[in-house]
Amino acid sequence: MFVATLLSLLLAQSYGEGFGMVQKEPPKVIPEVPPTFRGFGTMTGNLNSFSPTLPSGVESGDLLVMYCETQQGDVATASGWSSGAQACGGTGTGGSCLNRLYKIAESSTPTTTVDDSGQHQICVVGAFAVGTFTGSPAGTSGGRPTAMSGWSIPGHTPPSTNCAILTMSSSSTDGNRTDICSSWNNSNLVSVGEVVDQGLTVGNGGGLCIYHWTLATATATGSTTVTGSSDVGGEATEVICP
Repeated sequence: MFVATLLSLLLAQSYGEGFGMVQKEPPKVIPEVPPTFRGFGTMTGNLNSFSPTLPSGVESGDLLVMYCETQQGDVATASGWSSGAQACGGTGTGGSCLNRLYKIAESSTPTTTVDDSGQHQICVVGAFAVGTFTGSPAGTSGGRPTAMSGWSIPGHTPPSTNCAILTMSSSSTDGNRTDICSSWNNSNLVSVGEVVDQGLTVGNGGGLCIYHWTLATATATGSTTVTGSSDVGGEATEVICP
């Protein structure tokens, strides 16, 4: 009886119960699975400010990502959204930039209004259920300064294995098409599948292709090789962790 009582007091003390101590929180448990991918909405574009469509099933607290293609020299911005590093390729009207934005959904119908960047903006919005998320997507970016049909997207080192990985490229090609990127390869990652591949003829045209992966081990993603249409553009690897 004495031993059981003493053990109970010691356990209570370790978590701050009794003895006038402040209660300690138990260690935070980090989820062992990547964030749940809800999907992407329909890619749309405009010469002026507009609101890209949301994917279905968005809930308050979801992490929203928005990727926009713009002409070289133009930067996509949206009120209430934070921006990652822009990645560009080519020059002037023949150039293409990849713009990365993100925010936490304030409701199941969050605002997505993109400002007028200049020539045009072609955007797509995706959503991830990430639980408690207080950071930001991390990534590494690059660009294709001259037209090429095969290129390499630089990799990034995530903090753990429980992350969703998105590799992406923008395209300067003017055309309604779904073959900007024809193949993706990265032996360090586990393939989930291509989630966006579309070009539009808004303004002088452009498009985006995006591939979804998960990480096999807690090491660098390594570079991703892509083959596709011969054009210029920006590219990035983005890591989304809870």
